[in-house]
Amino acid sequence: MSSAMSQPALFLVRHARAGGPRAGERDFDRTLDGMGRTDAARVASLLQARGWSLGHIACSPARRCRETAEILLGTTPSASIAFEAPLYDGALDAYLAVLADLSERAGTGEPLTLVGHNPILEQLAWECLGSTVATRVLPAGFLPGMVVAIARRPDAAPGERPSHLVEVLKP
Repeated sequence: MSSAMSQPALFLVRHARAGGPRAGERDFDRTLDGMGRTDAARVASLLQARGWSLGHIACSPARRCRETAEILLGTTPSASIAFEAPLYDGALDAYLAVLADLSERAGTGEPLTLVGHNPILEQLAWECLGSTVATRVLPAGFLPGMVVAIARRPDAAPGERPSHLVEVLKP
């Protein structure tokens, strides 16, 4: 089992399962359903058991993402949380820009967490891990409530991915 000594540098978190929009409700306002709340609490317990901090969090302002982040923060320490509009409807380049900005604001040593949506989170996981690892660890895709924990590889050779998979947490 991992410990705080092997604290990941980056967490990619897909919001937990949400219900469909109710009559007149915007996609942005969809809430977690009962299973989504249970799944988010289960993942929060897994993070807590490993002694991991989420560090600096950038979260989509969509309600289902905010609810997922609130549940995770109930048991997992965090340095800060910011709600970033590009994480709601942005493409991969928007996620990468938010991640770069978050990295700059956080400085070194603190973990970073993105709480967002698919398919962009899955694309970001592929970008960080490479297709071989991503295909192996996400065979059914980036499922609701899933967390991909990634560490920096200080020994990465030129041309190699600068990060490696620590663990995939599933509800």
